[in-house]
Amino acid sequence: MGKLWKCLIVFLLLGMLSIQALAVSEVTDAQTNASLGTDGSCQVTLSVQLHMDTPAQMVYFPLPADATEISLNGGYVTTQPNGDKLLVVLPNLSAGDYHFTLRYTLPQVVTRNQEDALISLPLLSGFGYPIRALSFTVTLPGDVTGEPSFTSGYHQEDIAGAITLDIQGNVLTGQLQQPLKDHETLLLTLPTQASLFPDVPGPAPLIDFWDGVVLVCILLAVLYYLLTLMPQFTPRTRCFTPPDGIHAGEVGMCMTGTGVDLTLMVFSWAQLGYLRIELRGKRVFLHKQMEMGNERREFEIQAFRALFGGRQMVEGTGLHYARLYRRTAMQTPMLRQLFKPASGRPGLFRILSCVAGGISAVKLGLALTDHAVLQVLMAIACVCLCGAFSYFIQTGGKCLPLRNKTPMVVALGCSAIWITLGILGDRAGVTVLMVLFQLSAGVAIAFGGRRSELGKRSLAQIRGLRRYMRHAKPFELQQRLHANSEYFYELAPYALALGVDRRFARRFGKAELPDNGWLICNDPPTTASQWATALRQIADLLNNRQKRLPYEQLTGKN
Repeated sequence: MGKLWKCLIVFLLLGMLSIQALAVSEVTDAQTNASLGTDGSCQVTLSVQLHMDTPAQMVYFPLPADATEISLNGGYVTTQPNGDKLLVVLPNLSAGDYHFTLRYTLPQVVTRNQEDALISLPLLSGFGYPIRALSFTVTLPGDVTGEPSFTSGYHQEDIAGAITLDIQGNVLTGQLQQPLKDHETLLLTLPTQASLFPDVPGPAPLIDFWDGVVLVCILLAVLYYLLTLMPQFTPRTRCFTPPDGIHAGEVGMCMTGTGVDLTLMVFSWAQLGYLRIELRGKRVFLHKQMEMGNERREFEIQAFRALFGGRQMVEGTGLHYARLYRRTAMQTPMLRQLFKPASGRPGLFRILSCVAGGISAVKLGLALTDHAVLQVLMAIACVCLCGAFSYFIQTGGKCLPLRNKTPMVVALGCSAIWITLGILGDRAGVTVLMVLFQLSAGVAIAFGGRRSELGKRSLAQIRGLRRYMRHAKPFELQQRLHANSEYFYELAPYALALGVDRRFARRFGKAELPDNGWLICNDPPTTASQWATALRQIADLLNNRQKRLPYEQLTGKN
């Protein structure tokens, strides 16, 4: 009798263990119905029977990360992004059986080329519980013609052997013949005809028409530059004195081919004793000290006579000086001596670069609006605007080695607006590359051109002088100043022309300089830094009126 009770107890224990093993949380049945549209989107309805053995505060059902329009049992659903998945939150599930229906849209499950299309449809995304039974139905816009294949997370391609398929026209149904483990994934891949999905865009060409036109313009511009404008740089010449036969107003012309700077030429004349500069508050007056003879070049003599005429004093902040400054800035008297006759035309290079910048904005204008008529108008506006931006950015790059940095500020503003438009039109990468190209084109123009021997020598001296003024040792400057008390005054206009005046002046320290007699003001500068500040202030006052000339001419106000 005792042995019988022992056997009953063993059987009861074994029965309890088997019951406990069977009572696990799992999906007892899952059914997926997917319907594909001609645009490659897929409407999915997923019905799930879930058995919960123990309560759970949060259960997460994973969907593909790009799933949209998600609903749970026809109502609102809470979701959480998690890497390449989107988790649907099922809160506060107690022990028991649950049925829920998920509906969602996958925006694009089809890729295509000219003839073929490939459907990649995720049927499972890794639910945290085992799945006892799974069936699915996939409806295509046309007949199923390809051979479906399946890939799972655990079984890889071997999962296909456990799936029973049935194809009837445009409907593909399937059923798994074995349970699936927890966190299992299942992907259906089905090749088919591209004609079933006419609304799915084909692969974008590597270069479309407009990008091709832009690339052609850039290649033409670069080729033209390399063949006709590419300079042959000579090594910098160590130079600590003014370049031979070049005054400060001609530095820009020798470096970048720009016109003569009248203000810097006036500083050179003052340093040579032809005139004195008087600063009265915000006004600058120029006093003639002596006539200019044949010791100077013809262009300088004419400019000096045009400045003073029969007068002994002119106002540098007046209208006469502003107009003369504008006329002088358009003249390049030494240009033919500095560049070879066969040298190319920088203007043509700039035009080709601007055309490339303008055409690159065609697609930008088309992307900013969906209205057909507005697209054309927007494209034309963007072409004109970005073509102008290209010119201003090039001008900013061209002025980098010179004192006037206003064009660079304008270039930065144009670049910021252009890049902002590129971001709005989803063309940020192309826009940034085009802005960099235009800036590089400006820098290339600054030194571009096939130079004569005189041009090479002058450029080498100016570059060497600029490097010297930026890196000169203070003790070396003190030695030169001791040997020549006018040393700073001789180089100050050149330092200002090259935009290194403040840095050059700081290297002289706080040593007081002797009075040179050509600057008259209430508080005369004594140190090199004070002189640099005074010269820059006077230069700004002399230049400000000519900057207002276009406005004055437009409004008639002087």
